[in-house]
Amino acid sequence: MEKNTEQFINKYCGQIEERIAACRDKKVAECLKQIIFLEIKHRTKDDALLKNIETHIDNLIDARFSSEAKKGHDMKRFEKNIPIEELIAKHPFSVHYLMKKGIKCIVCGEPIWGTLEDAAKEKGFSNQDVDRIVQELNELIEN
Repeated sequence: MEKNTEQFINKYCGQIEERIAACRDKKVAECLKQIIFLEIKHRTKDDALLKNIETHIDNLIDARFSSEAKKGHDMKRFEKNIPIEELIAKHPFSVHYLMKKGIKCIVCGEPIWGTLEDAAKEKGFSNQDVDRIVQELNELIEN
């Protein structure tokens, strides 16, 4: 991945999630996806990366407008041993939160392997820090 592209994605990841979350209509979110995707497409020619970004944005939209998410069925609390892939799939907004904490959970558009606890401890977080991260993420899910 080009360094500028990685910086662009890291910089705008949270904004993308916030913009999708603010959409009240799925058609508006789909249009927004196209605009975001075109912005990123101008910055890289890496087709695999573009596909992964598109998939991530699709997951954000699906999570925002799925009937289960609206009813809260899929919003149950999780523990620190949740696999990163599962966390990202169920709660795409967590990518931005973890990035702000310095925990990379996506590399080249793909989720990293391991659990949330493993990823946090690799960055030097203590057991108490990991528990606090899990608590804060669970609070974000509930709100």
